Amino acid sequence: NASSFRDQGGVALLQVLLLSMLISLLLMQLVYTARGQLELAKEIEQRVQADLLLYSAKSEAVFSRLISPPPLRQEDLALISASTATLYQATNFLQGYTVETTLRDVAGLLPLRSPGHPLWPGTLEALGMSQTAAMRLLTELSEMQDRNTADQRFGDEPSLSSSGFQYPNAPLQTKNGLATWVMLAPSMRAKIETISHHYTRSNVNLSASPDLIAGVALGEYGKTLIDQSGGVRSDKWLIEYLEDRYGLWVDTERSNLWRLDVTVRSDALTRSARYDFYVNPRGAVPFSLVSQ
Repeated sequence: NASSFRDQGGVALLQVLLLSMLISLLLMQLVYTARGQLELAKEIEQRVQADLLLYSAKSEAVFSRLISPPPLRQEDLALISASTATLYQATNFLQGYTVETTLRDVAGLLPLRSPGHPLWPGTLEALGMSQTAAMRLLTELSEMQDRNTADQRFGDEPSLSSSGFQYPNAPLQTKNGLATWVMLAPSMRAKIETISHHYTRSNVNLSASPDLIAGVALGEYGKTLIDQSGGVRSDKWLIEYLEDRYGLWVDTERSNLWRLDVTVRSDALTRSARYDFYVNPRGAVPFSLVSQ
């Protein structure tokens, strides 16, 4: 009897140890699940906060364009920084987030809808394309947007783009249209996207152009005029030089079309957005968000 009692006690002890181990494993799983839920909730909260900061930067950019002409006053702004007359860049730290913004007048960029613009060849070559590759790209852009079928008077029009798609014969409608219809190396496509837009505006405002485009447009003689005048918009000789060289393709007049790039960073995530908006003339609806 004593031996049987000891055996039963040993079995009971093993059962208790096994039950304790199972309970411990369950508790560990519960703790692990709870931690995962907390991390997920934190990530969702950070994502929502980042989206709110993106929206706030967009609202501030639109408001600043509505109430004041360039240059912007830094004391009136929180997320957008007024560094120059044409390009506004900022890096702000808010509640553990880094907000980087760039606000640019789109009129200074080259139009994808007008591949015949005289600044295209030189700018593409300045980006690193060969003269042959640049002319091939511009020809393809023209073919896909000319709204024509094959015309024997001008030679046979190819039926497919370099990406293998049938030519749409319609203007580019979205910012990714170039990536859809034209085969380009990702690095070159990114460079072209930074110096171009897909809107109907065909002339380029040199006052708002990046240095690359401005350098191509001015040439050595134009640069001497800027050095002498101290600014593009104040020199009538430079304006006459641009008119003589490019006609209506290049000017120094601003547009109401603006592009805002926003990047919000925290330790856990990075959120980026681009907003293109048109500030309507006085008396109309204040602004239109034309691309997002």
